[in-house]
Amino acid sequence: MLSRTAALGLALTAGLLLPASALAAPSANPPAKVRVHVDTDVFGFSHYNPQDNDADDSNTNVVGFGIGRPTFIDTGNFVIFDRPVLAFGVGGVILDGRAVIGARAAFTVDGVLRGNDNDTYVAGRLVPYFNWMFNPRGRIRGFLGGRFGFGGAAVTFEEFDDPDFVVRRQFNSIYPIVGVQGGMHIFIVERVSLDPGLSFDYIAPHSRSHRVEPDPEPVGDFDKDGDAVNFAVTFGLSAWF
Repeated sequence: MLSRTAALGLALTAGLLLPASALAAPSANPPAKVRVHVDTDVFGFSHYNPQDNDADDSNTNVVGFGIGRPTFIDTGNFVIFDRPVLAFGVGGVILDGRAVIGARAAFTVDGVLRGNDNDTYVAGRLVPYFNWMFNPRGRIRGFLGGRFGFGGAAVTFEEFDDPDFVVRRQFNSIYPIVGVQGGMHIFIVERVSLDPGLSFDYIAPHSRSHRVEPDPEPVGDFDKDGDAVNFAVTFGLSAWF
């Protein structure tokens, strides 16, 4: 049996030889409190059915893919085409890491100059969301959630009916968005994840148009244009703090 002195000597020797990390208590970063992310539709299918029009050729279908590809809910009633959009989002991690509640936003402003013709295009959306994560720990965490928000677009353009008499008009579009999404957070490092997923959204675009100058017209009410759905394969990148 080792004497007390020999045991103490062995303990001191082990302390010198082993790395400090091996002797220290296992460390663990606290659970994330905030998620910051960007995401985009990689592949999407949109279907639009105009209001009060049952003709088969009145429906519109759009299929496409690409990074930063705009969807129907980015453009708003096909007012603005080909405006690449990445949505930016911030959310709070709650329920011991099992859920994220936050919002996604996108916003674009474009000016069009064609000779004396000056047009302005503005579009954006704000969509709060709630995601439930089935596995709050681990490298791969599946999630399912829902969202409800709104978007809109405004176009100001000039009409040259007479070269000496320019009419400037404005077109506005707004639309509520209701959707569901699901996918996975794949953690490539402890605080960064890749987020492949699927989403499905319903929107109901409403619009109005009025003359801005000369002799401004009274601004009327928004009328419903139709109904639309959008299915998408999504991809995103998240940072967890």
